Amino acid sequence: SGPDWWAGQLVQNSPDRAGKWAAVPMPLGGPDSVPTTVSGGTGLALTKFSPNKNEAWDFLRYTHLDTDNIVHSFQIINLFPALTSAAQSPELHKESAITNYFGRQDMAALYADLSKQAPSQNQAWWRSLIGKAWDKFEPDYQKGKMTPEEFLSKVEEELQSLMDAEEAREK
Repeated sequence: SGPDWWAGQLVQNSPDRAGKWAAVPMPLGGPDSVPTTVSGGTGLALTKFSPNKNEAWDFLRYTHLDTDNIVHSFQIINLFPALTSAAQSPELHKESAITNYFGRQDMAALYADLSKQAPSQNQAWWRSLIGKAWDKFEPDYQKGKMTPEEFLSKVEEELQSLMDAEEAREK
């Protein structure tokens, strides 16, 4: 599994493998699962500290909320647009180095279909802290030094500690 932009990495770094790859949905993990994930992602934010909020918001609207611009961006960087209107654009489905590499597979059609099934992912101010808490204990978990339950409990405790420290710093 990997992000959509990995397709471009394969084209650039393994040109001799053209035509030997296909993109498929994630396997289902059970009756209530979906064939996609919300792991990772790319985003932009406008902070409360920005001295040029209006200009920054205009830029974000131009680059991420304009269908033509987001389609053009996809053609350059192969990062499938989160803007759902872009999936209707014929430009997203044209033959390209990516589609040729993947045996003429319409990757955009696959991404668009999966995007309808992907679960929502709401961001929280503490989201980045989860990675820190996770990374602190993952090596020991991977080495079998703790059970999954112990690992998740330690991550939860560490996350709460990091959140408390951040909230105290903000006061």
